[in-house]
Amino acid sequence: MEENARPCERAQSCWWKIRMMSVIVKMVVIVMMVKMVALQETDEMEARYIYINTESPLTISALLNVPISLALPILSRRHHYHGRALVGHPVPHHNLVSDTPLPDADLQLYDDPHYLAEVARLRSYFMFLRVEEEACRQRLLCELATSPEEYYPASDILLKELRPRHGPVQEDERNRFWRYLRASRAGVTGQPSLCQELYPSCSLTVTQVLNTSILKVWQLVGRLLNINFTEY
Repeated sequence: MEENARPCERAQSCWWKIRMMSVIVKMVVIVMMVKMVALQETDEMEARYIYINTESPLTISALLNVPISLALPILSRRHHYHGRALVGHPVPHHNLVSDTPLPDADLQLYDDPHYLAEVARLRSYFMFLRVEEEACRQRLLCELATSPEEYYPASDILLKELRPRHGPVQEDERNRFWRYLRASRAGVTGQPSLCQELYPSCSLTVTQVLNTSILKVWQLVGRLLNINFTEY
């Protein structure tokens, strides 16, 4: 019975491939017909040829658009942050308070005028994840950068905002964007323990911010579908 079933399975698989190829060819023909009509109307008609190699494998993937405002809150451990994870601001029911004061807690930060949009988006992402303190935000970026694949898609969403697209970033301690960029660079070249050393005033780790079980689900979906995270 098993020997008789295998040819049937192969035949069914081949039938689906042929059917799918037929649909794709029809779609291509329709698109080209529309294009030819448009060219005729503008008197710019020219010969066009389409070559399809039926012997090569065909890969078809589905694109899934996911709003970041939906993805990040789902990834967050909603009850991990009931206050400030810094000295002098106890966090009820959680041991997230460090005994080391933040050296520059009173330093007034400013937003780089060339990266206002990036900082604004990062600020909203941190709020979705319920990370309020600057030291904890920097530590989070640092730890995400230590292993982007492990923390996908959170790492992809946050770290992509740190690309210096608008020219050199002013290396000023008061520059918020520079602090974020420096934190991510430290993570790329170091280990999570280094992030802890750089930001001792925040004891909030990346695994306390992100729900690792939900992360794994997103990663599984990402292997099956082409996910595009959008602002809306």
